Amino acid sequence: RALARGYVVMAALSLVIWMTNMHYAFKDFASPAAAWDALWTHAHPTVAFMTIDCGVLIAAVMLYLVPEGPAGAALAVALTPLVGPGTAASLVLASREWARGSSEASTTAVKKAA
Repeated sequence: RALARGYVVMAALSLVIWMTNMHYAFKDFASPAAAWDALWTHAHPTVAFMTIDCGVLIAAVMLYLVPEGPAGAALAVALTPLVGPGTAASLVLASREWARGSSEASTTAVKKAA
């Protein structure tokens, strides 16, 4: 349960960071196309590299979620545009830990009853 709570704290922190980034992105760029130009099309090579690096990191986190259940990874991908990749992954990981904790508690109760 402590690990699940840690993931929830990380989700909250990630959400604040995502919302702050979105606030400044909408404030500074006139359109999504302008943001795309700044991050990729007309970006300095170091900015373009960081864009690639960020995309690969997000893809790696989503792939990390797949082995324990593709549904969780799909949920994280679906939530990413709304709450950001860090929040989406943290929420999926928190839900897995809560599920593990409840299944372990029920297994312990059955063993004690036997």
